Amino acid sequence: MKATLKQLEAFIIVAECRSVSEAARKLHVSQPAVTRTISELESTLGVELIERSARGVAMTSFGEALLSHARTVLAELRSADEELAAMQGAAAGRVAIGTSPTGAAWLVPEAVSRLALAKPDALVTVMEARSPDMLAALRAGELDIVIAPLAGDERAAEFVEEELYRDELSLIVGRSHPQANGSPADLKALRNFPWIIPPIGTRLGALIGALFRRAGVTLPSSRIETQAMYLVRTMLLETSTHWVAPLPKRIFRRDVDEGRLRRLEFPSGGYIRPIGFLTRARGSRSPLVNAFIRQLREVAKTSEETAP
Repeated sequence: MKATLKQLEAFIIVAECRSVSEAARKLHVSQPAVTRTISELESTLGVELIERSARGVAMTSFGEALLSHARTVLAELRSADEELAAMQGAAAGRVAIGTSPTGAAWLVPEAVSRLALAKPDALVTVMEARSPDMLAALRAGELDIVIAPLAGDERAAEFVEEELYRDELSLIVGRSHPQANGSPADLKALRNFPWIIPPIGTRLGALIGALFRRAGVTLPSSRIETQAMYLVRTMLLETSTHWVAPLPKRIFRRDVDEGRLRRLEFPSGGYIRPIGFLTRARGSRSPLVNAFIRQLREVAKTSEETAP
C-alpha cells in the first residue's frame, strides 16, 4: 500500500462530510482537486472507496474498512509528533478528553487539576457530550480518552476499557425538601413533586424509567429532562421548588457533605454501574495520556477510600 497522508486525510474528510464539495471547502482546495486525490487513492488501492450520487457520497464496503485504519494512522502520527516535541522540550504535549456529565462533575476536574500541576506546559482539551458522540470522536482520533459509564459489550474489540469505580444511583433534593426528614424515601410520595431527570433517550434516563416500572410507579408527569449538571445544581440550590433529581451518588457530593443538599436512598434499590475510561485498542497512548490516566486512578482510589 502506497497511499499518502494527503490522500488519507482527504478521504477521511470526504467520509465525514459525505460530500466532495464540503470536503473541498474544509480542506481549502478546489472540488476537482479533492476528486482527483480520491481517485488516485482508489487507483493505488485497486478498489472503489466511495459511491457518488446526486445526494452526495456514500462509503463502499472497502471505504468503510479503510476509514478506521486511516483515522488510526493520522491519530498515531499526531501522537508521535507531540511525543517527539515533548522529548525535545518544545512542549509537554496535548491530551483531548471526553467526559460524561458524571465524570465532569468531580473526577475529571480533579484529575485535570493534578495533571496541570504535574505538567504545567501541557495542552488539555475537554469535551462533555453523549457517549455515542464521544466514542465516535475517540474512534476518529479526535479524542484520546473518554470517561463514561462502561458498557463492556460490543465496544470491546475497538476500545480498551478500565473500570475506575462503581457509582450508585440516589435521589438528590434541597435541604428544605419535605421528604428530607430522615424517614425512608417513598417513591409514590416523591412522584407528587417535580423531578429533574436525564432525557429518556439516554442510557441513564432509560435506566430511571426502568426503576420506576420495577417499583410499579409511572414516571412523574411534572418533570424536566436535562443533562446540564450546572442547571440541575442551580435548580436544587437556588429555587424554592421542591425538585427531586435522581443522580449518581458522587455528583454534588460536596454539597451533600456540607449540608446544602440532601441525599435520599432510591426506594426501589439504586442501580450500581461501573464508571471508567476508554481508549482506542489500536495504536499506542502518548506519555501525557498515560500521565492523565495515572491521575484518574489516583483520584478514583482516594474517592473510594473516603466514600460514605
